[in-house]
Amino acid sequence: MKTILYIFLVLVLFSINPYHSFSQKLNRLNKHGERTGKWITFIDDAKKIKSFEGRFKNGISSGKCYFYNNEGVLDRREINRFKKMKTTFYYPNGKVKLKGNARLENLPDRVHYFFMENGNHITIVACW
Repeated sequence: MKTILYIFLVLVLFSINPYHSFSQKLNRLNKHGERTGKWITFIDDAKKIKSFEGRFKNGISSGKCYFYNNEGVLDRREINRFKKMKTTFYYPNGKVKLKGNARLENLPDRVHYFFMENGNHITIVACW
Protein backbone atom coordinates (compact mmCIF):
# COMPACT_ATOMS: atom_id res chain seq x y z
CA MET A 1 0.00 0.00 0.00
CA LYS A 2 2.84 2.40 0.83
CA THR A 3 4.48 1.59 -2.51
CA ILE A 4 1.33 2.46 -4.43
CA LEU A 5 0.95 5.72 -2.51
CA TYR A 6 4.61 6.58 -3.13
CA ILE A 7 4.30 5.92 -6.87
CA PHE A 8 1.13 7.99 -7.02
CA LEU A 9 2.80 10.95 -5.27
CA VAL A 10 5.85 10.76 -7.56
CA LEU A 11 3.61 10.75 -10.65
CA VAL A 12 1.62 13.71 -9.37
CA LEU A 13 4.75 15.70 -8.53
CA PHE A 14 6.35 15.06 -11.91
CA SER A 15 3.15 15.90 -13.78
CA ILE A 16 3.18 19.43 -12.37
CA ASN A 17 5.06 21.76 -14.68
CA PRO A 18 6.83 24.44 -12.60
CA TYR A 19 6.90 26.76 -15.61
CA HIS A 20 3.16 26.48 -16.17
CA SER A 21 1.20 29.56 -15.20
CA PHE A 22 -1.82 28.74 -13.07
CA SER A 23 -3.47 32.02 -13.97
CA GLN A 24 -6.44 31.92 -16.31
CA LYS A 25 -7.01 33.87 -19.46
CA LEU A 26 -9.33 36.78 -18.73
CA ASN A 27 -12.23 38.28 -20.64
CA ARG A 28 -12.82 35.47 -23.12
CA LEU A 29 -15.76 34.94 -25.46
CA ASN A 30 -17.13 31.58 -26.55
CA LYS A 31 -17.80 30.67 -30.19
CA HIS A 32 -21.21 32.40 -30.00
CA GLY A 33 -19.66 35.70 -28.85
CA GLU A 34 -20.89 35.29 -25.26
CA ARG A 35 -18.78 36.01 -22.20
CA THR A 36 -17.24 32.93 -20.62
CA GLY A 37 -14.79 32.31 -17.80
CA LYS A 38 -13.34 34.95 -15.49
CA TRP A 39 -13.91 38.59 -16.42
CA ILE A 40 -12.39 41.73 -14.96
CA THR A 41 -13.22 45.14 -16.41
CA PHE A 42 -11.59 48.42 -15.47
CA ILE A 43 -12.76 52.02 -15.44
CA ASP A 44 -9.39 53.53 -16.30
CA ASP A 45 -6.93 52.84 -19.13
CA ALA A 46 -4.13 52.06 -16.65
CA LYS A 47 -6.23 49.10 -15.43
CA LYS A 48 -5.94 50.04 -11.77
CA ILE A 49 -9.58 50.79 -10.90
CA LYS A 50 -11.91 47.79 -11.30
CA SER A 51 -15.52 48.21 -12.33
CA PHE A 52 -16.45 44.50 -12.41
CA GLU A 53 -15.00 41.14 -11.42
CA GLY A 54 -16.79 37.84 -11.84
CA ARG A 55 -17.40 34.70 -13.87
CA PHE A 56 -19.64 33.96 -16.83
CA LYS A 57 -20.91 30.79 -18.41
CA ASN A 58 -22.44 31.15 -21.88
CA GLY A 59 -23.05 34.87 -21.38
CA ILE A 60 -24.73 34.49 -17.98
CA SER A 61 -22.99 35.52 -14.77
CA SER A 62 -22.39 32.67 -12.36
CA GLY A 63 -20.99 32.46 -8.86
CA LYS A 64 -19.81 35.61 -7.11
CA CYS A 65 -19.72 38.88 -9.05
CA TYR A 66 -18.36 42.14 -7.66
CA PHE A 67 -19.35 45.60 -8.92
CA TYR A 68 -17.28 48.67 -8.03
CA ASN A 69 -18.06 52.40 -8.11
CA ASN A 70 -16.02 55.01 -10.04
CA GLU A 71 -13.45 55.19 -7.23
CA GLY A 72 -12.91 51.41 -7.29
CA VAL A 73 -14.75 50.81 -3.99
CA LEU A 74 -17.02 47.75 -3.73
CA ASP A 75 -20.60 48.81 -4.43
CA ARG A 76 -22.45 45.51 -4.87
CA ARG A 77 -21.84 41.77 -4.66
CA GLU A 78 -24.08 39.24 -6.36
CA ILE A 79 -24.07 35.49 -5.85
CA ASN A 80 -25.75 33.73 -8.77
CA ARG A 81 -26.85 30.14 -8.33
CA PHE A 82 -29.53 28.28 -10.29
CA LYS A 83 -31.31 31.41 -11.59
CA LYS A 84 -31.36 32.88 -8.08
CA MET A 85 -29.39 36.00 -7.25
CA LYS A 86 -28.46 37.04 -3.71
CA THR A 87 -27.38 40.66 -3.70
CA THR A 88 -25.58 42.79 -1.12
CA PHE A 89 -25.17 46.56 -1.53
CA TYR A 90 -22.40 48.33 0.37
CA TYR A 91 -21.75 51.82 1.71
CA PRO A 92 -18.46 53.40 0.55
CA ASN A 93 -16.95 52.57 3.97
CA GLY A 94 -17.54 48.84 3.31
CA LYS A 95 -20.48 48.30 5.67
CA VAL A 96 -23.56 46.48 4.40
CA LYS A 97 -26.28 48.81 3.11
CA LEU A 98 -28.91 46.34 1.83
CA LYS A 99 -29.17 42.57 1.52
CA GLY A 100 -31.75 40.69 -0.44
CA ASN A 101 -32.67 38.76 -3.56
CA ALA A 102 -32.65 40.14 -7.07
CA ARG A 103 -33.76 39.19 -10.55
CA LEU A 104 -32.94 40.52 -14.01
CA GLU A 105 -35.46 40.80 -16.82
CA ASN A 106 -34.05 41.50 -20.28
CA LEU A 107 -36.44 43.74 -22.21
CA PRO A 108 -35.92 44.93 -25.81
CA ASP A 109 -35.05 48.50 -24.76
CA ARG A 110 -33.56 48.03 -21.25
CA VAL A 111 -32.64 45.63 -18.51
CA HIS A 112 -35.10 45.64 -15.60
CA TYR A 113 -33.46 44.91 -12.25
CA PHE A 114 -35.81 43.75 -9.48
CA PHE A 115 -34.58 43.78 -5.89
CA MET A 116 -36.40 42.36 -2.86
CA GLU A 117 -35.34 43.18 0.70
CA ASN A 118 -37.24 41.49 3.53
CA GLY A 119 -40.39 41.30 1.41
CA ASN A 120 -40.16 44.96 0.33
CA HIS A 121 -40.08 45.22 -3.45
CA ILE A 122 -37.67 47.83 -4.82
CA THR A 123 -37.48 48.21 -8.61
CA ILE A 124 -34.39 49.62 -10.23
CA VAL A 125 -34.47 50.15 -13.98
CA ALA A 126 -31.01 49.99 -15.47
CA CYS A 127 -30.29 50.65 -19.11
CA TRP A 128 -27.31 48.67 -20.20
